[in-house]
Amino acid sequence: MDAHTRLDNTLDLVITNRPNQINRTHTLPGIADHDIVYTEMDIRPTRKPHTPRQVPLFHKADWPGFRRSVSELAKCSEAKEVMYSIEELWELISDNLRNGIQLFIPHKTLKKKPSCPWIDKRLAKKIRRRDRAYSRCKRTGRLEEERKFQGLKQEVQRDLRRAYWNHVNDIVTPQESDPNNFNSMKRFWRFIKCKATDFNGVASLKVNGKLINDPKLKAEALNSQF
Repeated sequence: MDAHTRLDNTLDLVITNRPNQINRTHTLPGIADHDIVYTEMDIRPTRKPHTPRQVPLFHKADWPGFRRSVSELAKCSEAKEVMYSIEELWELISDNLRNGIQLFIPHKTLKKKPSCPWIDKRLAKKIRRRDRAYSRCKRTGRLEEERKFQGLKQEVQRDLRRAYWNHVNDIVTPQESDPNNFNSMKRFWRFIKCKATDFNGVASLKVNGKLINDPKLKAEALNSQF
């Protein structure tokens, strides 16, 4: 929103690096001729949850069977071309194609990726040792258990930092095995995307002078528009 806060001058600004968290901004009557800037924003960033999805495995597909299925579909649609309308023919073709994809092309489910790929089995084992030492320290309250826990805590922190920066270095540094820099740039931008804390989805929509942020209302507004 671009509005004046004192006569024809703009004296107050709302600056943010997460514009999707701003729900509403407008001016209110203030003291004398100086207006108040009123802003509503979300405290926590909106993150898109990673849901499991089906991915086709084309290299394991039964292409001869799929071709036979498509040939039979072509003959069936040609025979029913006179009796069926365009919508019915489209439903027949689309349904049979989807069934053929599910039947002749195997799929696998992609699950959520680990949030800390730099933590290997050795480091995870050390983290569990630290957690067990913390539990013993709280349970017994002995000084030697406290010292053991503090030592493991510092060691785990040092190893975590070292493993993280080694992981980042492997991402941003081109590998000798890469024929070009494409693979290294792809890894880099994948890492940047995972570090994002703000989900850039459909921006807020203004309908009849009212700003809409709810996803369901956004979908209804777009459906009515198009």
